Amino acid sequence: MPAVRTLEYAGACLQAREVGGDEPRRFLRSVNQLFYENTADGDYATFFFAEYNDKTGWLRFANCGHLAALLLRRDDALERLASIATVLGLFEDWDCMLEERQLFPGDTLVLYTDGMTESFNDSGEEFGEQRLIEALQRHRGESSQALVSSLLDEVRQFNPNEQQGRHHAHCCQLSRKLRADMIED
Repeated sequence: MPAVRTLEYAGACLQAREVGGDEPRRFLRSVNQLFYENTADGDYATFFFAEYNDKTGWLRFANCGHLAALLLRRDDALERLASIATVLGLFEDWDCMLEERQLFPGDTLVLYTDGMTESFNDSGEEFGEQRLIEALQRHRGESSQALVSSLLDEVRQFNPNEQQGRHHAHCCQLSRKLRADMIED
């Protein structure tokens, strides 16, 4: 499903949250049903759902066919929060499980779309997940906003011919850096 059509359903998804209430699995089933009933056969969307509790540091998530989120731990260990459910909208009978991770001060969580990793340079090489991980490791000490800018700059340096706006339009990038006081910078 084209990104623009996906955005058209964003409002419907928010309305589905009211239908699904506070139970994330019920919410995600509602979103799937909306996509299934309102899109052409074969259309689908990847989706990364996350809830973060600032007080406890726990992240609850469901990755529905989306690229793996990257969780760079303060000790430089990397965790890939890979897909644990199928895409949304392709199947009428759909369900998912949720996973949890505890985030600690100094951890960095990065969510991204294929606009980051599927950029090709003049030699036909793809930027790819490994280059994104290496860039994340190089810039991990930066503030969240600076980290996002640095990652986008790395993609632009890799492929200077890429349209600058494409990364902003296709990269739903989120960086969360935690400090001892659990305040976002």
